[in-house]
Amino acid sequence: RPIRIAYAASGRPTAALIEDDEAILDTTLYQVLCVDADEAHYLLAIINSITLENAVEPFQPRGQFGARHLQKHLWKLPIPEFDRSNPIHDELSTLGKRAASEATEVICDLAASEARDAAPYSPRRLTADRARAALRHDWQPASPTAQAIERSVSRLLTSA
Repeated sequence: RPIRIAYAASGRPTAALIEDDEAILDTTLYQVLCVDADEAHYLLAIINSITLENAVEPFQPRGQFGARHLQKHLWKLPIPEFDRSNPIHDELSTLGKRAASEATEVICDLAASEARDAAPYSPRRLTADRARAALRHDWQPASPTAQAIERSVSRLLTSA
């Protein structure tokens, strides 16, 4: 079964693991086929890091709704191909897997909280924007896992 990650064409670098092999991506998403889950978590850690966002931002043109054309500039950065024998790559893969688990927990807790707080028969549900904001503004700055990812991504991008 193919393992892939998807990332947005524009805006802040954001990637997700696609586990449904029948999922079809629309024209605003790009995908990377990965050899295995270790490579996928390595790339997820890198693409979702603030360090990578800061590195790619100067290359991105700005449009009415913010940064554009991430897909044209993301791979211009010195992101090496995954090599499990490289300690930084292995560390990022492990941290990426841990971060994915932590992020899932944050989103599940947030969804349960919003469902609990919604008025009866209310159509209010957790939106992708709300989940992304909770991860970027609440979890990421406070998480030791996210901070370790930032340090490792910084080492990776400066050593290449």
